[in-house]
Amino acid sequence: ENMSLLVQSNALYGEIGVYANGNLVGSGVIQNGRCGIAVWGDNPVTPEIDGALNGYVLEFLLQDGSGFHTCQVEPISGDLQYVTDGFQVVQLLEIIEPPEQVGIMDVHPNPFNSTASLTYNLSEPARVKIALFDISGRLVKDILSDNGQAGVHTISVDGSELSSGIYIVQIYANERIAKRKLTLIK
Repeated sequence: ENMSLLVQSNALYGEIGVYANGNLVGSGVIQNGRCGIAVWGDNPVTPEIDGALNGYVLEFLLQDGSGFHTCQVEPISGDLQYVTDGFQVVQLLEIIEPPEQVGIMDVHPNPFNSTASLTYNLSEPARVKIALFDISGRLVKDILSDNGQAGVHTISVDGSELSSGIYIVQIYANERIAKRKLTLIK
């Protein structure tokens, strides 16, 4: 239960990530001005939403040599929303914001049971601090405090000693902060 997506681009090159509701649901590399992407639908067998559902708005993030960029996208066919077994064609027009200094790209599974995988981006080397806070803003756990290189990184968030509930994971690097909500269900 996926959707097929053809991405066309006359001037932008790199790897394109397709996101729905904050989750990465497909990716591909633009070659010769186009890219075919299978956009993953939700797996109905799992309790968490791990893919796109009908009606979810699709967002596009381009990774090139200078970092990650949000792109202006024009639908050629379709309406930039996920449709099970659908086919859409979109045109990447331009980058609409500068590269992120630090960004959370994906947290999965979310909700999670004991361990979640956190993928984040640094556009340049930085001192990185990653921490978990409860919903009232109290520090629950320090996850990482280290020097990070530019690029995409993935770490595990261990919630085995925590109670069920809603948490906020926060990344601090180069005086910038990125946050994402996590739900722990035991």
